[in-house]
Amino acid sequence: MSASQVNYRDTYFQHPTLTKITGDPTYTSLAQLEKECKANAKSVRSTLGGGTQGHLGLVSSVAAYERVSPGVPFVRQVLPVLPDMSTFTGAQIAAATALFDSLMDNFKSCNLIERTIIQQINTALDPDCLSDLIDDATGLLEGTVPDIMSNLFDTYGAITPQTLAAEKVKLEETTYNHSRPISNLFTAINEYANMAEAANATETPIQLINIGLIILTKCTIFTPDIRTWHAKPEADRTWPNYKAHFKEAQKEIRRSQPTITTDSLGYHGQANAATDTNTIVARVISELTAQGEAETAYLAAAAAAKLAEEQERQHVANAAQQNQQMWEQMQAMMANMQQAPPGNQNGPPSNQNGRDRRRQQQRTGRGRDNGGRGGGGRGDDRTNSITLPRKYCWTHGNCAHGGTECLAKAAGHVDTATYANMQNGSTSKCWWL
Repeated sequence: MSASQVNYRDTYFQHPTLTKITGDPTYTSLAQLEKECKANAKSVRSTLGGGTQGHLGLVSSVAAYERVSPGVPFVRQVLPVLPDMSTFTGAQIAAATALFDSLMDNFKSCNLIERTIIQQINTALDPDCLSDLIDDATGLLEGTVPDIMSNLFDTYGAITPQTLAAEKVKLEETTYNHSRPISNLFTAINEYANMAEAANATETPIQLINIGLIILTKCTIFTPDIRTWHAKPEADRTWPNYKAHFKEAQKEIRRSQPTITTDSLGYHGQANAATDTNTIVARVISELTAQGEAETAYLAAAAAAKLAEEQERQHVANAAQQNQQMWEQMQAMMANMQQAPPGNQNGPPSNQNGRDRRRQQQRTGRGRDNGGRGGGGRGDDRTNSITLPRKYCWTHGNCAHGGTECLAKAAGHVDTATYANMQNGSTSKCWWL
């Protein structure tokens, strides 16, 4: 079938009808219109411009096409001319004719695809919006698609330098959610690039790559891949290669770290924080038990719970990194426990006011009786040897005896309940909860 007989709009175009714009367009509506036009042009395959971008070169500016096809510009086919073949042999005539037919098909395809997209633009906008581009004599909308879009942006979608600068800062401050496809980041950068071009402040591919690196640097999980990128030869550091490099990097991270799920990479709220906290608490208790510090395990659990609450409150993006920080804090706390006096290792911290009252009682009441029976020195010794409850009982909570030692067990009493796993037991005097 000849190129002139193909219905490109209905057969190939992703958007057979462009989104209608009622009234004066805005930058946002024009950007969407241009994006749909680019999708339609790229939908039709072509050998021009490197052969990978279809007919995108018909609707993209030179700078925009260079970004996606570096070093291979889209050169539109001009009207071919059949050479003088009076001296050609039969084989030469056949070859020249075949080449002419191929070039003519490319020429017709470019013209028909361009005119179809221009007609779509004409239909999508109110006639007044295009009046400056319409030929007075024929009423035909003239110009290339890039020329038409540039005129529309200058007239209706002008971007001030202040607006563009603010958009760039906003983009660079983005926190990339690395549990989602990295293509989302590339799309955001590309949208900013289009805005810069509409503002006549086109960003180079290197500038766009640097913006992407600024964002990815915040995601420490990509640090090795960023170093690999910088080690590439300068000629290889193109926008298409940048996208391909970090797409593959994200895939490798998922393949090489099967224990790290998208949840553990962050952005999944309180349920994930609770799971991570349980894991850390289990590790802390195991370490304490191995060191003969089982009685301090519940302190570590309480501290971990407090840290988890802080994690949930702050909504830290990189949960995996914060979990490492939490574990380091647990280790520091364990070291402090080991260095603390023995009296501080046998249970929850005592209430200072209660201690003062007991000492006052020793001095004014029972202390005198004990001193009378066994001497004042003995009374002082007893004062110093008093210890607060430091065991957990399912029935009585924080008290002086453990679950197996309880003499007044309630119905359903669980002997094996501990501070770390109370098994729905009593929380009486468990002040740290």
